[in-house]
Amino acid sequence: MQTISLPDLQSSLPKLAQTVLEGEWLVIPFGGKKMVLHLADDETASPMREQGYFEDCLDDESIALDNLAAAQSPQTMVP
Repeated sequence: MQTISLPDLQSSLPKLAQTVLEGEWLVIPFGGKKMVLHLADDETASPMREQGYFEDCLDDESIALDNLAAAQSPQTMVP
């Protein structure tokens, strides 16, 4: 896994794109977070699901119970 700054990425994009195409993972620190670039083949990529796929997973009573439990959970702020 290779880490590269955004300015360095901009100046050597073609070379780094080839590196990613060859299977290397690329980490780009940006705004206090890390972006990771990696190509996945069709077998490992997550399939896209059509809109409404999970619509029947929970009924209204289950959702109400989940919301009640969440409302009663301790609330803490994480920096």
